[in-house]
Amino acid sequence: MQEFRTADDDRPTFEETYPRYPFAPLVAMGLALGAWLHRQHREGVEDARQAQIKDQGEPGPTARAT
Repeated sequence: MQEFRTADDDRPTFEETYPRYPFAPLVAMGLALGAWLHRQHREGVEDARQAQIKDQGEPGPTARAT
């Protein structure tokens, strides 16, 4: 049993089958929210990575030469 749609699958989607069913807008909003959360997480990870690189400073000894 195949659970995923393929490119040549001509069966109607859930939204096409039940256009007025109240669950369809919730699915669309949930997908949009999930995409937004993923973008926020990815940007936060990149910001943290950039901050870590910046905090490392210049390589080499940091003590004054005597």
